[in-house]
Amino acid sequence: MKRLLIPLIAICLAGPAVAGPLRLGIWEAAEPYFIRQGDEWTGMCADILRAVTANNPRQQFVLPTQAMPVRRVEHEMLAGRADLVCGARITAARQTAGMQFLRVPIHITSARLAVRADDPVQIRQWDDVRQLGDKGIVLIVQGNSEIERLQRDGIRLDAGSPSGEQNIRKLLAGRGRFFYARESYFHYVAPKLKEFSQVRLLPVSLDSGGIFLFAAPHVPASTVEQLNQDLQQLVKSGELARIVRSYEID
Repeated sequence: MKRLLIPLIAICLAGPAVAGPLRLGIWEAAEPYFIRQGDEWTGMCADILRAVTANNPRQQFVLPTQAMPVRRVEHEMLAGRADLVCGARITAARQTAGMQFLRVPIHITSARLAVRADDPVQIRQWDDVRQLGDKGIVLIVQGNSEIERLQRDGIRLDAGSPSGEQNIRKLLAGRGRFFYARESYFHYVAPKLKEFSQVRLLPVSLDSGGIFLFAAPHVPASTVEQLNQDLQQLVKSGELARIVRSYEID
């Protein structure tokens, strides 16, 4: 499958001005939205951004040299050192912080639960997990957009680890009953881990919702509106749907 490439460029440490290219924040384990290939980024979002620039050459993007934990990316945005994220869910906390979500989602996705391969547990809905009490601890990556909602709904979480790999190891060590992540993580990232052969995915899909681009609070409203128009053009031309289909996650 051919994917467009965008060179790695360091995020500059300038203030919040965005007269030039928009500076992307990329968090760890972001596949298939951003995929590191040597010294370049490819992936669904890289392709989408490249398509935006092809249609509107005035809109350029600068990608970072490395990915960061989710909380660090959000901190960089609030500090004015990053302008845009691609591949995120809308949350009340992000909206309260002033993050500006584009109107059109990139696509719709769900989440899954993984358990140890020898664990016979079957789950049909979140209430089944909730009823397990202390025997139903759910491991989730630190900074995951669903943490606040799941805690509010009475799900017992362990959000102390910053990566999916660490959570899979904790799962195998018996330090949690479930590991929660997007379906795209289990499709693109987890199979690369040797430990993944020791877990199984439960068949139920949970928490279906849109995946979006969002801009930092300091990004001018006019820039956000132009991005909305650029993305809408990709929708109308069918290019957005073509890019999403090429990654076989919908």
